[in-house]
Amino acid sequence: MDFAPGGSKDAIQKHNRIQVLRARPLPPRIRLRQVIRNGLPLVLAGAFLILLMQQLEGLDLSAVMASARQVSALQWGLALFFTALSFLAVGRYDVLVHRILKTNVQPERALKAGITAIAISQTTGFGLFTGTLSRWRMLPEISLYQAGRMTAIVAVTFLNGWLVTVAVVLMISGTPDSTALANLPAFTEWLIPLGLLTALLSVLFSLLQPRRLPLPAFPSLKTLFSVVTLTALDTFTACGALWVLLPDAANPGLQMLIPVFLLAFGLGLICGSPAGVGAFEVAIFALLPLAPQAELLAGILAWRLVYYLIPALLGVTALAFGQKNLPVSPHQPLPTVLTDHPPSPLLQARAPFAEAGLAWQGQLKTSTAVGASVSWLTGDTGQALVALRAPLDAPSDTAALQVLTRTAQTRGKLPCLYKCPARLAAVARRKGWKILRIAEEAWISPANWTLNTPARRGLRRKIRKVEKSDTEISYAPWLTAEDQARMTEISANWARANRGERGFSMGRYCPQYLTRQKVFVARRNSRIIAFVSFHQNPKEWALDLMRQGENTPDGTMQALITAALDMARAQGIPRLSLAAMPSPAYPRLFSRAVHKKQEGLRRFKLGFAPQVSPLYIACPGWISLCVSAIDIARAICHPPALHETPANRMFARRFRTPHCRSERNSQSL
Repeated sequence: MDFAPGGSKDAIQKHNRIQVLRARPLPPRIRLRQVIRNGLPLVLAGAFLILLMQQLEGLDLSAVMASARQVSALQWGLALFFTALSFLAVGRYDVLVHRILKTNVQPERALKAGITAIAISQTTGFGLFTGTLSRWRMLPEISLYQAGRMTAIVAVTFLNGWLVTVAVVLMISGTPDSTALANLPAFTEWLIPLGLLTALLSVLFSLLQPRRLPLPAFPSLKTLFSVVTLTALDTFTACGALWVLLPDAANPGLQMLIPVFLLAFGLGLICGSPAGVGAFEVAIFALLPLAPQAELLAGILAWRLVYYLIPALLGVTALAFGQKNLPVSPHQPLPTVLTDHPPSPLLQARAPFAEAGLAWQGQLKTSTAVGASVSWLTGDTGQALVALRAPLDAPSDTAALQVLTRTAQTRGKLPCLYKCPARLAAVARRKGWKILRIAEEAWISPANWTLNTPARRGLRRKIRKVEKSDTEISYAPWLTAEDQARMTEISANWARANRGERGFSMGRYCPQYLTRQKVFVARRNSRIIAFVSFHQNPKEWALDLMRQGENTPDGTMQALITAALDMARAQGIPRLSLAAMPSPAYPRLFSRAVHKKQEGLRRFKLGFAPQVSPLYIACPGWISLCVSAIDIARAICHPPALHETPANRMFARRFRTPHCRSERNSQSL
């Protein structure tokens, strides 16, 4: 047989291997696990149905049907209204999760997919399987893996929200009477402390964002509050649908029914049986022992018709038609919220500040709203969407601020400006934001640079010391393997002496990272003893890394920066930034507690007699400002390892060099 070119033979061989693997029987352990996973919900449902049949033994079914026929049109209408509200809340779960995962799925499509998936999965059972397939069918733009991940996250967030809601409701309204509670499993007595513990741990994990645990990033407090709110709305309206359908003789009142319903609904959810059949009814009858069973069962049957059967039929219909993938149209509106992109050399070259190069380390990202012609350098923290410095590109500061606020709202984060200039801070203040001066930027115009001024006499003395020490200062356009090894050693020793490097708005040592910077080195006997690096673009150079080894002559760092200033002047660079230094407006105790050795850093930079510009942090309110500031401080002091960042993985693929290690820097805020 002749095979066509292009790998057809390989494709056929691969297909044959897959068929062999599919035909091969699964190991007994895996088969047993699948049987237990798929069969356990049915076994539990059967057990609860047996209990229900025993409890309803002797019940007059004709009385049940007679009670069901007495439901009025108004009751049916109200029940349908409450059901619609409940499913709208259910659909919003998916909208929230899509925002957390940044899938870029439109909220309307996510809402429809979520409603359809829940309507089908809650009725048919096997929620993880049916929910995944339903979401995959309704959203062709996502993968099967993404659909499964969505389903799992929705289930976990709903369970957490249910625990918190039950705990709050039981504390407010009181638990059911002790006789009813005695008929339930013992774990119900622990629902209040369990719910409170769930809320506390969720808040702590959201604030602390622990990385050592094998868990994904926790959503923000704003998102957690939305989850609990949607869970309460979902379950309360579902309870409202049952409440309006219960006959008067079996209706205990809404205040009593809500905690009973929440417990029964949760038991049915945990059981995992289709529609919670059996478990829900057993719990309801146990918690309402004085209600007439015929009337109570009639109301439950009517509720199952409205809340399960009708939505399931509508869901199957929606699933049959599906949602078509969105076509790319020239008339389709462009997005007006920020979308993260890989670092762009072109955008970095056009940026108003050279520190845009921090995007290559991965904690900060280049984010663009094409429809608004706005770009920012942003970083996601646990609670905030932080925009660094000024917009990379924008028609106006006001438009850039609106895009940042809109994006933060869609992501469930607090909008925050960090190290923004006075002009942008003034715009934010006019919008009602709260601003706080946190730092100052020291910068020099290379065109006017000279050592021969009285303000720099101390700097001249430092440089003369270096000249007498036989230290060679030079620009390093390229580095040998030996140079890189020596610089790595210096940086590692420096990091150990300074308790690691800092990140987020500060650079960390990485050989690949330095390939995009201006690097100046100090050598003694042809051996590197210190180096500095600068972010660069045609508008500005900005000081990034400063590293020196032991026994480095006093004044070496000053000499390195002076060499950079001389080169910047020769190349016509209009501005050289010495980066940020702590503001003198800080209280002395606070400054020492949070930024150790920063006073020495300030004296070092002021020794160049630079111009000084204030830098601010800005947020919509004082509370959000404090929360964002704490988040930023944690992101700076405890950055992720560089090998975990997408930008560094890009570097590793491009340069075929090992990943860098995480350390800490102390040269700017």
